[in-house]
Amino acid sequence: MPEGVEDLNPNSLKVIKTALIEPAAVVDKPDERFQLEREGYFYADPVDYTDGNPVFNKIVSLKDSWRKKKKTAQPAPKPQAKKVQVDGEVAPMSEAQQALFDRYTGELGLGSEVANTLARDVYLSSFYEEALSRLNSPVGLANMVTNEVARELKQMQTSELKFSAGQIAQLVKMLDEETISSKIAKQVFEEMVKSGDDPIQIVEVRGLVQISDPAEILPIIDEIIANHPDNVAKFKAGNTKLLGFFVGQVLKSTGGKANPKVVNELVAERLR
Repeated sequence: MPEGVEDLNPNSLKVIKTALIEPAAVVDKPDERFQLEREGYFYADPVDYTDGNPVFNKIVSLKDSWRKKKKTAQPAPKPQAKKVQVDGEVAPMSEAQQALFDRYTGELGLGSEVANTLARDVYLSSFYEEALSRLNSPVGLANMVTNEVARELKQMQTSELKFSAGQIAQLVKMLDEETISSKIAKQVFEEMVKSGDDPIQIVEVRGLVQISDPAEILPIIDEIIANHPDNVAKFKAGNTKLLGFFVGQVLKSTGGKANPKVVNELVAERLR
């Protein structure tokens, strides 16, 4: 585990947006693991991944023995005082970290990657535990902490955060109760980062409550279907992938506030 900023790999946050990948990887479910040849092991991001914009996170790099053979012999490096993680190998957990990892995966049902991230970071695990004491939603909280909160902690100390673990618990509770959608939750979080305002207050003031009432959604669906007769005909002729087009148009029309699950069901019903 890094003991200071100087131990961090400066390339660990490198993002490659123009990478090419086999189509088969795109249709697999998020959180699936892949080995990209000569690069390393990757997994599909459980939050940001979409079919149109797949996102893969590197877990472990692969050693390139062929590249090493081509290099000229280098003098042996001087021993370093601090521990350094070797490329392609994962530093073993301490007993305390392993105990946390076992609890997170066994008792709380977290995925191994999320549990690994929490267990190895004392600040993240402490923040997570505090949020968990406010809300019994281990998976939802873990995803929020290891993605949104972790991104902020890369730029500042815990004491500099404008939001608290209790507010994150409130945000996840609204997600669990389907008061807001995941897309809206990201918007609310961004506002919390800037202002430190209570998430419930942000949702109420900005009118971000998720729309789940069919009576509100159906007129929007009917209007979109009426405006796209060509796509309706193609859908009924067998191009069922266009279901996503109509769902997307409804979500766009409501500013992302419509409940995606309800919209999917209602659109499919209307297109029969």
